[in-house]
Amino acid sequence: MSNNVDITRFGVAIIESLNYDEPHTGYKLYQDLLTTQQVADDTLFYDYYRVATVNEFENAIKTIISKLKPNEILSLHVEAHGSLEGITMSSGEVMTWKKFLSLCRELNIKETGLLVVTTAMCFSLSFMAHIDPTQRAPFKAIVITRRVVSSDELLRGYSEFFSIYRNILDIGPAIDAMRKEVNDGTVDSSPFEMITSNWLFDQITNPDRNPDGFRQIVNMKFCELKSKDSSYTLARVELEIRNYFKLLREKGRDYYSFKDVYDKLSKNE
Repeated sequence: MSNNVDITRFGVAIIESLNYDEPHTGYKLYQDLLTTQQVADDTLFYDYYRVATVNEFENAIKTIISKLKPNEILSLHVEAHGSLEGITMSSGEVMTWKKFLSLCRELNIKETGLLVVTTAMCFSLSFMAHIDPTQRAPFKAIVITRRVVSSDELLRGYSEFFSIYRNILDIGPAIDAMRKEVNDGTVDSSPFEMITSNWLFDQITNPDRNPDGFRQIVNMKFCELKSKDSSYTLARVELEIRNYFKLLREKGRDYYSFKDVYDKLSKNE
């Protein structure tokens, strides 16, 4: 996508990896809802990919990237089973969260930081532990689940979401609609939640967000450095790590969030 080209078409690419005896909610969304919307509005486009292996998932992403035209922007919707380790393919293979985020990053770079990812799976919140704040953000925003969700909840929630979501600016109302449709009695109890890449960056680079976790990082790094240099103290290691995070927040945010790209493009206009 080029910053100098007007975006005139918006789409969604669905990648689904579910067993044949399971409800294929991604295909049902594509067949019953999205294709109908596309017929009614030629500025919309939708694609569906059924994959079984990690390699097929990667090839689907490459195809999506190669097909995307300069005047188009799309969101990535993934229907599969999530776990603490990653995404389980229908073949039984597990695509690690690190691999998944790497593939999302490739697509997000193609879209100059405007990619929205939606996930229809359990445990998708687990990806957070694998965000690398030193690289480009893997997406602008991601819709995740905070608990185990049923096929019915996924279908009802995303039917509401995609009925509204026809432009990246529709993300707020679309999220509100799906949370209103699927919850445990109140909207705030909905399993669906949107997380932005900038919020993730702030959380990951804040050493005081998780004191216990940060202490473990300091202790592990101290043991590693102490074995190489006996002059290291626990306080010195903590200070060095805090200074690293401080420098990353100050110098790395623009790269992570694509701000450097947009600043450069605006200067060339």
